[in-house]
Amino acid sequence: MSNLYAHHTETRYRTSNGHTRTEHVEVTDFLGQVFSLCLPINFSGHLRVVPTKKSFLFKREVNGVYPGARGDEVQIETEDIRNNENYNIYCTDELSARKFLTPKMLEWFDRQISQNAMCVFLKDKKLFISLYTDRYIFPTPQKPEDIDQLSLVSEYHKLCRELALIKEITAIFEGEAS
Repeated sequence: MSNLYAHHTETRYRTSNGHTRTEHVEVTDFLGQVFSLCLPINFSGHLRVVPTKKSFLFKREVNGVYPGARGDEVQIETEDIRNNENYNIYCTDELSARKFLTPKMLEWFDRQISQNAMCVFLKDKKLFISLYTDRYIFPTPQKPEDIDQLSLVSEYHKLCRELALIKEITAIFEGEAS
């Protein structure tokens, strides 16, 4: 598991009183954690699960920043209506994907979407999960005042919460891979 911060810089132009001013604005694309797990099975092809959003105007499902089916991928629907509303699932081997996406796994996806935007990518034996939490796990103090405010008890409680999150996210895969 690691923290990930991805961003890009946009150039914006503002005109005021006939003068155009150029601004460079940092835009956050992702702030959260990426988990990498090695499964005891070899998945045929690859599987990609991405969250969807509802469009503001017509409340239609849109991919947001995630691309649709690419190359030899096909989009599959599941029997779980809530999952179909919250995620798009793309794969290159539909039979392997359906074997992996058990009812228990789909229920787990449904629970995760209510907490964080989550993406999953599975290829061969490697499983990657990204969680958009909008924060770092175990951030380092940035200013001297941050160091002065550190408390062993509060850091211990944070550690326990983060370990519980990691355990909950990865526990589903202990029995599902076989």
